[in-house]
Order: sequence, then structure tokens, then C-alpha cells
Amino acid sequence: PISHYYLIVVPEDKETAHRNPDEFLTDAIIDNQKKNPDDPNPPYIAAKFPQRNIPYTFHLGTGEEYDGFKNRKLEPFKKYKIFVRAVVDTPQQDLYTSSPFSKSLSLDMPGVPPGDPPLRPNPNVPTDNDVKVSSQHKEAGVFWVI
Repeated sequence: PISHYYLIVVPEDKETAHRNPDEFLTDAIIDNQKKNPDDPNPPYIAAKFPQRNIPYTFHLGTGEEYDGFKNRKLEPFKKYKIFVRAVVDTPQQDLYTSSPFSKSLSLDMPGVPPGDPPLRPNPNVPTDNDVKVSSQHKEAGVFWVI
């Protein structure tokens, strides 16, 4: 089973441009965060979420702390990529899988559209997945205005 999830932020630069998410070792990221907490350039863990508590939406760069990890403020004019790492609950082994990278994100992107954020679908409510085709055939018409 999954133990927890990490939301990992990778500031874009020449060193990280051609690396895959699985190439970023969790222990190295954590060690670097402890040694250089204010260095804005290396990858960092913005949040840790317990097994079944990963949110449907997450506001990156708020400065808040999530299970001991700081969701650092983002810098203007800097691009970031993120990925999620699911850590498997196993003794003596460091097993995980990582999502692909997101598209590049930055503070100068268009803002969030107005209105409520999308809701997570409720798995206990059946959805209507039937495809319906109308059997009423009407002739196409043309309306002229002169």
C-alpha cells in the first residue's frame, strides 16, 4: 500500500532540464533542503500527504507547511515543473513511483478562472455513462433576411 505522497517542485535550469522525475532521489532532496533551506534553485518537497489525504487541488507557493515541508513562495520570472511521488509502505526498502512532470509553471501564467475549483468525483455515486442519440430527424432549414 501507499504510505504517503510527496509533491516535488523542480525549478527549471540547465541541470534539471533533461532529467526524469525518478532521477531525483528523495533522500538527496530532503538532505539538501535541510542544509540549504533558503536556496531557491534545487528541487524541493513542497508538501507531504498521508496515504488517502492527497487534495484534489493544491495552491503551490503559499508559504504554508505540510507535514514538515514548506510550500515555498514562488519567484517571479522563474519556471517550475512539479511531479507527485507515491511512496510504498515497505520496511527496509525505498520503493516509490513518480508521475511525469507537469508542464512548466510560473507566476506570470494566466490566473485561475473565476468560480469554484473543480470537485473530485464521488466514487460512491454512479455516473450516467450511456451515450444517447436522438431519433428525431428534422430537416435542416434556411432562413433568409432581406
